[in-house]
Amino acid sequence: MAMGPLPPLVEDTVDAPKGSPAALLAALEGSATPPEVFSPDQLVQMAQDGDELSIQFSLDPPAKRGDLDIKMRRLSLSVKNRGDVVIAGDLHAAIVPDESTWTLANGGTELQIIFTVLDPSKRWPQLLSV
Repeated sequence: MAMGPLPPLVEDTVDAPKGSPAALLAALEGSATPPEVFSPDQLVQMAQDGDELSIQFSLDPPAKRGDLDIKMRRLSLSVKNRGDVVIAGDLHAAIVPDESTWTLANGGTELQIIFTVLDPSKRWPQLLSV
């Protein structure tokens, strides 16, 4: 059986999202908040004491207050330094955003965030949910 000519190949191009493999996967799957888009070595310290959870990140390049865009929501966190995502994702558990705070330290090379956690009896084995 003779067949006619094959249709021309059409190449589809897609702009690939930037970020870690987790961010890429989340973007491809349509997730609004990727599980994590930061390198684990950026998380310098994490400690929980009662209803306070403190975390400390290294920032490169160093930041000034106006360079940062920090959004703390009940179940998510987003931190951008000069428009670049430092971390974005769903938190391990709920926080009280209005009672949580952040500060820059060591000449803007470290970001310290102190969350007030909603349920102090719940331990945080990691910052973001997986």
